Amino acid sequence: MAYDDTYRYEPGRTDGAPDIEPTTLSLQPDTPVDAPANDRMGVHVCVEIALLLLFATALFMLYRDETSPLATSQIRNSIVVFIVPLLLCTIAVTTSMRVHAANLAVGATALASAVVFSELADYGLLVAASGAIGTGIGLGVAMAVVVLLFRVPPWLVSLGVAVGLPLWLKTRVDLRAVYSQDMPELAPSNAWMWLAGVAVASVVLGIVGATGTVRERFGACAEATSSPGVRSSGATKLLIAVMLVASSTLAAAAGMWLVWSQIPAGPVRSVGLDPTMLTLFGFAAALVGGTSVYGRRGGVLGTLLACLVLSAVLTLQMLHGWRVNEVWILMVAAGVGLVVMRIVDAAGSPKRDAVGAAAATEDQDTATQPSAFDMGDIDPYRGPGR
Repeated sequence: MAYDDTYRYEPGRTDGAPDIEPTTLSLQPDTPVDAPANDRMGVHVCVEIALLLLFATALFMLYRDETSPLATSQIRNSIVVFIVPLLLCTIAVTTSMRVHAANLAVGATALASAVVFSELADYGLLVAASGAIGTGIGLGVAMAVVVLLFRVPPWLVSLGVAVGLPLWLKTRVDLRAVYSQDMPELAPSNAWMWLAGVAVASVVLGIVGATGTVRERFGACAEATSSPGVRSSGATKLLIAVMLVASSTLAAAAGMWLVWSQIPAGPVRSVGLDPTMLTLFGFAAALVGGTSVYGRRGGVLGTLLACLVLSAVLTLQMLHGWRVNEVWILMVAAGVGLVVMRIVDAAGSPKRDAVGAAAATEDQDTATQPSAFDMGDIDPYRGPGR
């Protein structure tokens, strides 16, 4: 006798049919995949409030000192002039970190740009600036090609540039004579205007990066760079290349500014054109500002405030003659930044919404429900009592 698998359940039927609930025989529909939840930005707000309080404290300590460097406009302008390239380097590092492609060649790119700007100074400001910015763009394109075409980790490519480029430049030019070239004059009185422009750019980039769609794009780039074997879309590759080129361009602008300003005084006079110090400052400020080295996450005002705080600390070190080298200050700041980054990653992870949690609970209950075709409970070939 053929078995009819199209049996229809009817309540009260006693012809030997198994007494099974109709929902047991029906197939459960697949649970729809929820869209990724947004990151929690409250942790970035807390970090930025703490940085704002630290910066206000540092300013108070500077102003209350009898020999305050902020007492005269000339020294104030010189300090602001040196904050501009430091902020540019910090933005350059932050830009690359958001796509998990940390650019360790920020300082080396700034050094190469400064050398090119110095050598082309005789041809006018426009030619010199174009050559310096073009150097940064060329280095960024070269790193992007190696990263995307040969699937090499970005940090390794930029580390090779950071080590090899300064060594090559030292054999070609005398880096100590870069400042002594005849350069177009930059009025220090306009330093506040330049700093305001760079600060606005930093805040605008932070706002754009805080939007959900852009963060999702950054997250896709982070996955592509952390897993070279995973295939990524053309848009993801293009975004990684654009961010690397933008990072190198900002670093080139910082190097050009250091030569153009030619002010020997300031809180970072020992930094100067030292590529290691410039890169270390950029990474320390980026980490303290709440940017994750794993990509995607970053604040709005954190980059700007962290740069101002570190610049103020370096100014206090110069003013009071602390017997602590700037390198150790920046290394301690980088260590603190790693702690801040860990807090941001832990507290900023997206939490599951109620719909997703309910769907997961329903799936779990369905999976643990006994099946009608389990031979240990009911034999579908015989009715109850047989």
